[in-house]
Amino acid sequence: MMQYKQQYNPVGLGDEQDVKLSRLLRHGKFAGYGLSANGKLLSGQTMVAINTEAPATTSVTVSFVVTPSMIDDAPEIHLNDYLIRGQ
Repeated sequence: MMQYKQQYNPVGLGDEQDVKLSRLLRHGKFAGYGLSANGKLLSGQTMVAINTEAPATTSVTVSFVVTPSMIDDAPEIHLNDYLIRGQ
């Protein structure tokens, strides 16, 4: 029986996209970081912070502007369709 633990990131069965921490460049110069999937920046990002207080647990905090299009027709995600990393 699989157990679901919130601290692990889901490892799916092939349908989801890997999110990447991308360097943002403006006129060839570094302008910050953003999250991307399939080479495209995720929309609505307002802030990305890389937390490096404990090197073993580096994390990223991202803020998004919530828009009606984010909520309208949003798919339901059934977590029992995913495996959890570390099991």
